[in-house]
Order: sequence, then C-alpha cells, then structure tokens
Amino acid sequence: MVRLALDVADDVGYAASRSRSHWVEPDTHQQGHGSGAVGHARYAGMITVVSLVHAEWELRLVRVDRPSEQAIALRVGGWALTGEGPEVRTDERETSVCLPGLSCRVIAVDGGPCDPVIYQRAEASPLPGLTAVPAMTVAVSAGKWRAFAISLAGGEGAVAGRVPTLHSLVEDGEDVVAVVTWPSHGLVTTRCPGVVLRS
Repeated sequence: MVRLALDVADDVGYAASRSRSHWVEPDTHQQGHGSGAVGHARYAGMITVVSLVHAEWELRLVRVDRPSEQAIALRVGGWALTGEGPEVRTDERETSVCLPGLSCRVIAVDGGPCDPVIYQRAEASPLPGLTAVPAMTVAVSAGKWRAFAISLAGGEGAVAGRVPTLHSLVEDGEDVVAVVTWPSHGLVTTRCPGVVLRS
C-alpha cells in the first residue's frame, strides 16, 4: 500500500492510499494449525481509497483500476462491533449494527447500485458475544468512483441522525474534488491532491 495524501483543510481531515490488491486462493490441502490458510495470491486490481473525515463520519471514496477478469465485486465494510445480541438493520441503501451505546452505519451516497449486507461471526473476538460488521457490496466498474458514508458513534441517536450529503465529486487533473455538506459542519469543498491513477 502507498500513502498518497494526508492532511486537514477547513476542519475536514483527508487521507488517500493505493494498493495492488489480491485475494488468496486456498490450496486443496490445508494444515490444521495456527499458521493460517495455505494458498496462492491472485491479483485483483489497483484500489484507490480516499477518506474524508469529520466528527463521527467518514466519507469513503473508492475506485478500482486495472481489475482482473475475476474481480467482479467490491466490498466496503464498516466497523466490527461485538456484544450480546447486536441489532442489525438493512434497507436498499444502508446497513447498520447497533449495540447499547454504540452503532456503525454504512450508507451508499452516490446513487449507484449496491447490495447491503451484514456479516456475523461467533468467537471472532476476545470480547464476549457476537461480532457483526455492516458492509456494502457493489459491482466492479473500472475507473469509476463509488462513495459511502460510514459512521461510528454512540447510542441510538446516531442511527437516526443526519448523514453527510455528497453534492459533487469530480476529477481535476490528478486531484479529486468533493463538495460535501457535513451534518455538524456545513458545506465544505475538499481537494485531495495526486490520487487519480492514469492509464
């Protein structure tokens, strides 16, 4: 992974990175001990992620370039929450996990097609209870930015609270410029330099 940008402007933090992403194709024969799965790395694509952050909200911008033929879906996840009986919710454009005093939401804010999903695992954490992760799955579209609002906040009020509004997202040379209304900060234009991958 390569860091592309890291700064704060108008009380909005931004960071960007790019990775040559892979997944592991497991071998048929696996050893049953703690060294992990054995397999071969398969190239997936070049993934660029830009995060704009203010208060409890992250606006995550994701773009896939040079995908392999096998890379057909991209999954964008929120924070894993662990506890007894997490409350999970999904609708057409949002997925959320709530525990007493804590919640995480993942919301598709760009209008593109998406598939909300929640992953739940027992004994995935040293903490007691069930671990749940809200996520969004979208089709891979080379060179196209997708945008998601992700929150980690306290209490039920965070679920019912206002969401950042993405008014526009444009490329200007190698920069990305986002115009966003933040719930507790108002309208802000943020330029994240040097993040556009050119062929």
